[in-house]
Amino acid sequence: MKIYTKAGDSGKTKTLDGEKILKSSSKIGAFGAIDELNSILGIIVAQKSLKEVSWVCLRIQTELFVLGGQLAGGKRKISKSFITRLEREIDKWQKNLPKLVTFIIPGGSLVASYLHLARTVCRRAEIETVKLSDKEKVDKNVLAYLNRLSDWLFTLARAANKLEGVKENLWRK
Repeated sequence: MKIYTKAGDSGKTKTLDGEKILKSSSKIGAFGAIDELNSILGIIVAQKSLKEVSWVCLRIQTELFVLGGQLAGGKRKISKSFITRLEREIDKWQKNLPKLVTFIIPGGSLVASYLHLARTVCRRAEIETVKLSDKEKVDKNVLAYLNRLSDWLFTLARAANKLEGVKENLWRK
């Protein structure tokens, strides 16, 4: 099978459910941001320096495929249980982290820096998906998942810095 089809040369593409849409649409913007997020998580997984971080990021990569597929008309769905698991993990990690008293400047270890980058792309994916929801119905669990995922990535970045013994850069007024 060839990787190129030439079907998108006119600026349109097809979704899983066969809908032909412009590549400049909100839907494609959401897909692109989700794909970019997934690629950054792939870099984190490839680092292999923190196995516990790699494993959970790999799980999130598979969940992002479910989420993207759902937006494209696929049958698998992001359920409330996905969101609840993210919340449980955030709570677990936060117990071992210093209390937040100011903003954190993104960075630290290489893994934590990529997690912060993933968080910012996740925020963009959320924004693009909200824009899409202005035009068509988007399951509330998709929006809640992306919102919670950015918090999850932030907390995991802090946990990664702690695991690697790297001090967080705190913002000073």
